[in-house]
Amino acid sequence: MSIVQTSDFTGKIKIANTAKTDVAQDLQIFIDDYEAEFLKSLLGETLYTDFIAGLGQDTILAKWIALKGKIGVSIANYIYWFYMRDNNTQTVATGETKGKSANSGSALPDEKIVRAWNEMVKICYSVVELINNNPDDYGTYYIENFYYLGWYNSHCIRPDIFHTVNVYSI
Repeated sequence: MSIVQTSDFTGKIKIANTAKTDVAQDLQIFIDDYEAEFLKSLLGETLYTDFIAGLGQDTILAKWIALKGKIGVSIANYIYWFYMRDNNTQTVATGETKGKSANSGSALPDEKIVRAWNEMVKICYSVVELINNNPDDYGTYYIENFYYLGWYNSHCIRPDIFHTVNVYSI
């Protein structure tokens, strides 16, 4: 069961032609590959397992609905980053190439994917805040990396999903 659907890639994270079967299938591969990875990085193994199990119940508890609502856009941004980076070039028999139209050059998606990633980072912090502010709903087993959330020293090892990026890759 995916939280994100191919139809979620609209607006600022629009992926063209998702109504076409081949595009939808390619995008679904990215959803399948990256959704669980993202959720495990954000929630940690225990909360991830409980969250997925909670979403699979006949009656979904409000705490899981709230968490899903908060997380959904960030997952889509995460997947968008990888999908657009991967599709910036095309694989041909001789290797990788950039697409080119008759009267135009190819453009890099850097600014769009950087914006999507940084929006995802902001949402990740708000998810951590939701979880930490509701220990009765989400328990106190949140991943240890966030004991020092906000500290920028050697005691705070944060997953990459909490680091902003820029177009210069620095």
